[in-house]
Amino acid sequence: MPLTQPSRFIIKPDSNDLGLILAAAQYRKMWKEHGVKILRAFRTVTGMDIVRTRISARVTRAYVSAAGNGTPYNAMRLAAGDYRSNEFKLMTMVHELTHRLLMSNGYGPHALKFTGEYDEEIDHRHVYLIEYDVVLEALGKDWADICVQYESRGDWSPEESGHIAAWQWAMNMTSEERAAKRMQLFRSHRPHNQGVTVKKNSAVIRDMHSPDFGTVVE
Repeated sequence: MPLTQPSRFIIKPDSNDLGLILAAAQYRKMWKEHGVKILRAFRTVTGMDIVRTRISARVTRAYVSAAGNGTPYNAMRLAAGDYRSNEFKLMTMVHELTHRLLMSNGYGPHALKFTGEYDEEIDHRHVYLIEYDVVLEALGKDWADICVQYESRGDWSPEESGHIAAWQWAMNMTSEERAAKRMQLFRSHRPHNQGVTVKKNSAVIRDMHSPDFGTVVE
């Protein structure tokens, strides 16, 4: 069953640290206000739902957030980040949930278990084909501008340089071009279809690593 109810996205502090408790409350507040629209926009933009009935996230002192893979030992991690405004907290959730959307539907290096080393840029090209347009669809242009500010904030570590290249790649396209690329990559899904099984040997997966998309992981 897909994650269709915002109440099934469980956000808790990683400890009794007051700062984490307050940050978790801010994350929950932003999700309560906007979660329904974001989940609907995922379906409208991609034709897919997050195929999981519940997602747990821990708010931590880690510098960066991470989507995790849903196992008890690899939950989603949301950075408390004193610098992170409530608006940026919402963008953090959209970003990490986009990873989960892709993973739960069989797309992306995490879920597909490609051989070779993990390619951060390829993974984030998938994310950035979706993220901006989901925010625009769900919340409008002002929030989409905040999404741009969030992803262009310039505090990535050298190990995260793939984020920058992937973001620039996606945002150099028009919205129509991103939509066409999504249709090419995610053609197994059609708008408003649920529960579609992705075949691991489908043409979709070959398209992900076509010459005009990125480097093939051999």
